[in-house]
Amino acid sequence: MKAYRLSPDEIYHLKKIEKFAGHYTFERWPEIYWGTPPQEQCLDERQVINTSDTDFLGAYQYRPNEEGHIELYRDRINDCAYRIAVDLGLDFETTYADLCYIVLMHEMGHWFTHWCHKLAYHHRRKASTEQPTEVKETLAQLTVIWSFARLSNAKVNRRKNIFFHLAQRQSYPYQQVLKFEDFYTKRGTIIRRFNDLLDEKEWGVEYLLDGKKHGLIHKEFKAEKKVSLKKSK
Repeated sequence: MKAYRLSPDEIYHLKKIEKFAGHYTFERWPEIYWGTPPQEQCLDERQVINTSDTDFLGAYQYRPNEEGHIELYRDRINDCAYRIAVDLGLDFETTYADLCYIVLMHEMGHWFTHWCHKLAYHHRRKASTEQPTEVKETLAQLTVIWSFARLSNAKVNRRKNIFFHLAQRQSYPYQQVLKFEDFYTKRGTIIRRFNDLLDEKEWGVEYLLDGKKHGLIHKEFKAEKKVSLKKSK
C-alpha cells in the first residue's frame, strides 16, 4: 500500500481534535495508506451496499486489542466525489480533496475512540469494539464536525455542506449524527457519555443525546419479571 501524506491543512485540523476533550492521549498519528478495498462480500437480494457510506470510501482496519491503520480508497472516493460535484454544482478537484478530508477525519474518529483512551484503556478498547454500529459511526461522524470547531470560512462551509449532503444519503448508522444538531458543540459532554457507554455498553446511541440509561430500564424490568415468576411457582 502507498502511504497517504497528510497535508498542512489536514494536520491543522487534526490538531483541533487531538486532545479529544482530555479523555484521550497518543504519541503519534496512526499509519495512513491509500488502500485497496476488500473483495465485495457475497450479497443476497436483501442486502444493498450504500456507496455513500464513509466506511465504503475508507476504513480503520484493526483488531480489538491492537492498534489499527487507516486506509482511503482512492477510486471509490473519486466516484463519490464526482456524484457530489454534480449534485452540488461544485468543481470536481476541490470536491475530491474535500471528500478525502472528510473520510480521513471520520476514520481518525474510529482510531481515537478505539485506541487512544487515557483511562481504563484495556477495558475501553475492547468495549469500543462491542458498541452498536450506530454508536461507533456517530462518534466518527461527530469527529468530522469537531475538526471544524470554531472555524467559519468558505472552505469549512463547503466541507460542511458536502458532509451533510453525504450524511443524508448514507445508511441508518451514519444518519444518526443528524439528530445531534443541537449538540455539535458539546464535545466534552458527548465524550463523557461515550465513556459511560464503554463501561456499561447497553444504553445505546440515545444515551449520547439525553444521558438517560435506557438499557437499565430493560434490565430492571427483566429482573422484576424473574422475581415475579419465582413467587408464582
